[in-house]
Parts: sequence; structure tokens; C-alpha cells
Amino acid sequence: MRIRKLHIINFGKLQDFTFCPTEGLNLVCERNGWGKSTLAAFIRAMFYGLDYTTKRSLKENDRKHYAPWQGGTFGGSMEFEAAGKEYRVERSFGAKDKEDSFALYDLATGMESTDYTERLGEELFHLDREAFTRTAFFVQQDFATALNDSLTASLTHVEEDAGDMGNYEKAAASLEERMKYFRKTGNRGRLGQLEEERRLVRQELTSCREREAAAGDWQARLAEKEAQEQALLEKIRMLEERERRQRAYGEKAARKAQLDLLEGQAREQEERFRRTAAELGAYTAAPMAEEELDRCYEKICRLGTAREQTEEARQRQYAAEDALAELEENPPQASGAKLPLWLCMCLLLGAGAVLLWNRIWPGALSIAAALLLAFIGMRKERQAKRQYAERAAQEAAARRELDQARKNVQKNEKTEGLLEQQICAFLHIKKEENPEERLAALRRESRTYAGLRQTYESQRGEAMKSREAYLAYQKKFSEQELLELQNLKKPEGELADILSELKTCRVRRDGILREQQDLQHQLQRLREQAERITELAEEEERLSQEIADGEREYGLLEKTLKYLKTAKEQFSTRYLEELRQGLEYYVKQMEPEEEKETLLDVKLKLKVQEAGALRETAYLSTGWQDLLQIAERLAIVDALCEGEQPVLILDDPFVNLDEEKQERAFALLQKLSEKRQMIYFACRKSG
Repeated sequence: MRIRKLHIINFGKLQDFTFCPTEGLNLVCERNGWGKSTLAAFIRAMFYGLDYTTKRSLKENDRKHYAPWQGGTFGGSMEFEAAGKEYRVERSFGAKDKEDSFALYDLATGMESTDYTERLGEELFHLDREAFTRTAFFVQQDFATALNDSLTASLTHVEEDAGDMGNYEKAAASLEERMKYFRKTGNRGRLGQLEEERRLVRQELTSCREREAAAGDWQARLAEKEAQEQALLEKIRMLEERERRQRAYGEKAARKAQLDLLEGQAREQEERFRRTAAELGAYTAAPMAEEELDRCYEKICRLGTAREQTEEARQRQYAAEDALAELEENPPQASGAKLPLWLCMCLLLGAGAVLLWNRIWPGALSIAAALLLAFIGMRKERQAKRQYAERAAQEAAARRELDQARKNVQKNEKTEGLLEQQICAFLHIKKEENPEERLAALRRESRTYAGLRQTYESQRGEAMKSREAYLAYQKKFSEQELLELQNLKKPEGELADILSELKTCRVRRDGILREQQDLQHQLQRLREQAERITELAEEEERLSQEIADGEREYGLLEKTLKYLKTAKEQFSTRYLEELRQGLEYYVKQMEPEEEKETLLDVKLKLKVQEAGALRETAYLSTGWQDLLQIAERLAIVDALCEGEQPVLILDDPFVNLDEEKQERAFALLQKLSEKRQMIYFACRKSG
């Protein structure tokens, strides 16, 4: 079997891409990120389609990984040759597997073919997707091979019995599931559940028998509690009677206290009223009213204002007298304007004499100086006249102000005298006495009197109300009741102590009643459990029998699974020797100088002889691990395919090998490509 042509419409990052591999080894060498792994995944998808899964990881969900970013369907076609015929397979993929499409065409006729179905890879290679991925699909740094039923059937060349081989895992899983039904880790499972149920039944049965024996003790305790409850009930009744008498006394004592309180309040109010009346009677006449005192106070305030105004007028009079005296003491001085005029005349005369002597410049200067002195003299004359007029106006104003101040003083003194006369007459005081102190004393006396009058009226009303309240409350009782209240005596004990003791007794009785209920319930349960002894014994016997049956069935299942595994392992050894020989051959081809003794078990687990013991390949270097796993895969492919040879897809598997091993590995691939088609993906050329 070989691939002739691949065409990708849209798959991952590849779009409208065509690749025509030849026979033998095909090398696809491109840079990182070109899409080599995508092309390898496309080839596998053409054979096996894409699984549908809800996993979010792109590594586990190829459908999500290779879906185009722009959305929509994706896929392509593959032309291949198999069994002497040429075919073309077309596949498209959607978001879900039900949206996928598959078509197969016979290229010779151009018609749709039914030689193969959408399970193309399984029908060509007799390998399911997982087995193909573990053998012919070499993914970089992931060469581990694990066994499944499809791979086992192909290795043993019993495809006709592949159904039975495929059913092995189902049978083994069914046996293990049934065994887990009976026993699980941690003593779980049906047998553990039954044993736990039997343990609980036995525990309950033992408890029931013990409680049946203890029923007599519980009955005696119940009788004792009933006797205690009766004694407490009698005491509670006695205390309740004492409480009733105490409460009756309390009610009567409250009535008596209220009656005494009202009587005392009436007497107290009447006594207060009498004292206030006596104080009020001490006044021979009513003091002046507040209105009259307020008017007198206004006159006192006006008197103070008049005195202040008189003092201000005197001050203004004194100021005017001082100003006038100052003006009279400093009369205006004589004007100094005559001196400049005399100088002017002298200069003019001198200038005339100079001119007569024909001295022009000195004469002109003398005339100018004379004119300047004349101007200065006239100006000073005018200033002197103006100052004299201003001084005369000031003296006139000062005399007018002095006259007005004297008139104001006389007017204010007259007003002040009139107010003093009225105030002294009203307050009955002499002129030298302080009117404000007398007014304050009269005001205190007036207010005291007004307060006494108000208190008098108020206390009289309160005394009447108190007396009426007392008489009204007294009328509520008959003479007999009033007599009982007068002779009231307190019973023995205190109500609080009685209530406390009564509460304690009731609490104790409630506790005893609860204990009685608990004892009764316990006795009832004991009787019911005693009745269940037979039922529990039968249940224990039934559970023991079911456990015995389950253990017997579990033993049979365990032996069956053991025999089934032994038979499968013996059957699987039919292909083991061939695989071991192929493994040894390919290891020597890639590393002929260093021999390593290997051991491959029936589960395709590989071990290597190192330092005198078999060890896991994980102890080796990464290069040796890859070499051994590649050799193992090649041996498996040889053992698998005697008919159609699957195309080997290699995604740079030799990246961890050194240069010598890589050269020998490429030489091996060249030799193997003579029998089968290979597509090798790499990012660099080597070998």
C-alpha cells in the first residue's frame, strides 16, 4: 500500500496544499512552524478520521486543534494504491463527528467504491487508530508502545478471531468490575457492606440482650422517680398556698400603703398651705407692682442719660472756652511787606543813577531786582489780610459754640433736677441715696410677694385635690375592710423566698418528669428491642449466608480472571520471539559497536541489562531510549504486516540521536524504504 497524492483544502494552518509522495523514502524538510506535524496528522485523519471529544486540551482534541480559525468545515483528499487498485478518499470534518463526510472513489472507473468504508485504516492495516499511532506513526519524542487487543490480534495473525481477542478486555473488565462489586480497597464493596451490616446487627443483638437483662433495674429507677415526683408535688401545693396568702397580703398592704400615702399627702399639702398663708398675712399692704417699678427704672435710666449729656455739654463748654482763650492770647502779627517795598524804591533809585552813568547792564539788573521785591511785598500783604480774616471768623465761631454749650448745660441740669425730684418722691428716698439699690430692694419685695401669692393659690388647689383624692379612695372600702387594713399583719416568710423555693421545686419536678419520660421511653425501647431479638438473629443468619455466597462467587471470579490472564499471556507469547529478534536486528543496525542485552515482555515493556540487572529504559540516556523504542516499533511493524505494508509516518524521530547513530538510522530507513513507503518530516537535513 502506498500514497500517491495528498491534497489539503483546509486543515490547521495548511490551506490548498498538494503533496505527491513517491515510492520509498520521502523527505519533507521545512522550517519550524511550517506545518509538518499538521501534514502528518492529516495523513492519519485520512485513514481514521477525527475522534469527537469534549476535552479542552489541544493535545487531546485533534478536531479542535486543526479546525480553521475562521470556522467552517475542513479536510481534503488522498489518492492511494492498495490490493492492485487505485482509490481516492475524500473527507471533511465539522465541529462534531455527525457533521463529517466520507467518500471513496475507484480511480479506474471514476465511480464511488464500497471496497472500504470510513473505517479505512482498520480495514487496510487491521489496526485501530490507537494501534496505528503506537506503531506506524512516529511522533517526535513519543515512541512508547503499549499493547491493546487490536494490536495483539494483528501480532498473532488471528484476525479471524479478532472478535474474541477484542472481547478479552471487555471480559477482563467485566470480571474485575464484578469483583469490585464484591470487594474494593478500604474494605468497601458489597462484601464489606454486608460484613458491616452483620457487625451492626450483631452489635445491636448483643445490646438488645443486655438491655433486656437490665429492664428490671430501669423499672426500679422509674418507681423511685415517681415517688420523688409525688413528694415534690405535695411540697409545691403547700408553697403555692403560702404564695397565695403572701400575694393577698401584698395586695392589702398595697391598698393600705396607698391609703396612708394619700392621707399623708393631704395633710402635708394642707400644712404647706397654712404656712404660705401665714407668710402672706405678714404683709400690711401689697408692694408696688412690677409695671410701676419698670416705669421708675425707665426714669432712672433717663436720669443717667441726662447726667451723661450734662457732662458732655460741660466738656464742650470747657473746650470752647479754652479755644477762645487761646485765640485771644495769640492775635495776628503785623505784616512784613513794607521792607520789600522800601528795598524796591532804593533799587529803582540806584538803577536811575547807574543809567545816568551809562551803565546799562547793572541798571537793568537793579530794575529787575526792584520789580521782584515789589511782587514779593504785594503777595505778603495779601496773605496777611487773608490770615486776619480767618482769625476773626474763628473767634466768632468759638463764641457761638461757647454760647450753645452753656445753653445745653443749663437745659440738661434742669432735666436732671426734675428727674431726681420725681424718682426720690416715688422711691421715698433722699437725693444722696442710691435709687437703683432702693429699686432693686422694692423689686425683690414685689417678686417675693407675687411668688407667695402664686404659691398660695397653687397650694390651696393642691390641698383641696389631695383631700378629695384621699376621701375618694377611702370610699372604695367598707368599714370592715378599713378595719382589716388597720389591723393588717404580715404572714410568715418572704414572698421572694417562697417564689424561689417554688421555682426550684418546679424545676426539680420538671427534671424528674423528663427523667420519668426518658425512663419510660427507654423501657419501651427495651421491650421493643427484646421483641426484635428473634428478628435480629434471623437477620444475622441471613447476612452470614449472603456473605458466604458472595465470598464463594468472588473466589470463582478471581480464579476465572487469573486463568483468563494466564491464557492470554500464553497466547501472546506466539509473537514475542519474532519481536525480540526484530528488536535485536534493528538495534544492531543502528548501533553495531555497542551491544545491549534487552528483554521484551508480552506487554511490550522493554528492559535492558545494565550493571548485572534488568533495568527500565528510563535509566538510559534520552538518545538510547529513542533508539530502543524506534527499533521496537520497526520490529512490531514487521511482525504486523505480511500483506499490505502501512505507510510509515516519521515526524523527526532521530532528533535525540548523535550524528553516527543518525547516519546509521537514515541508512536503515533507506534500506527499509525498498519494501514500504515512508514520509519523513524534519526541520534540517542530516545523514
